[in-house]
Amino acid sequence: METINDFLNAIERELRTGDATEHSYRHILQQFLVAWSQNVSPAVTANITNEPRRISGNAPDFLVRREEVALGWIETKPPGTNLDAEETSEQLERYRKAFPNLILTDYLEFRLYNAGEKRLSVRIADMDNITKCLINRNTDEREVSLFWTAFFGAEPIRIDKASDLARMLSGKAQLLKSTIAGLLQNTSNDELQNRLAAFREHLIADLSEDNFADMMAQTITYSLFAARCNHTHGKFNRTRAIEILGEVHPLLSQLLWI
Repeated sequence: METINDFLNAIERELRTGDATEHSYRHILQQFLVAWSQNVSPAVTANITNEPRRISGNAPDFLVRREEVALGWIETKPPGTNLDAEETSEQLERYRKAFPNLILTDYLEFRLYNAGEKRLSVRIADMDNITKCLINRNTDEREVSLFWTAFFGAEPIRIDKASDLARMLSGKAQLLKSTIAGLLQNTSNDELQNRLAAFREHLIADLSEDNFADMMAQTITYSLFAARCNHTHGKFNRTRAIEILGEVHPLLSQLLWI
């Protein structure tokens, strides 16, 4: 297994090049995650994907799956980032509502949030901002192992009450609203721009982009929920949702093509 020192040495090498970007460290973290997932759950293969950002700031950087089921998400920041400030940012507020098993990290400190609440944290080094050397290294594998066991050993969240379902759907809708708002800023997205123009022409003349994004996000979220409730066999995905909705509500099915 890759040791903590191996990981920190690789991070430090990138730091000292002087031209590393936020993306420069991700392949190092991906290798570290694979090693720890195998150490924590050797019988279960974790699929760890570095997610490309189609809309900046609207999806965590890593998605971890266990046997095709989403297990956790990881948001990375450059080494030395003030995680206290990031923790209270609008972005993290959205992520903590939408993703039930979430890590925030600057590669030197890792913070784990379950159902929006901070559960654990572990710091494995500090950074000297002048020399770009890593100092105060914490290579106690027992402490680090406790952290990764909690993350990789998490069970898929259970929804036993209507209020739990409402909170989860609300978090997803807020994240989707932010994504739609970002797409509206991209004037080359003709599909959304045309829909906004149609809403203004036929429904609400003074409809703002923010209210339109909110309206679309809620409609899409609950359309997907309705489709899932009517799904009885096979794999459920967007294509299947469109097929199901197309049988009972063609308008809602068209929204999922955006």
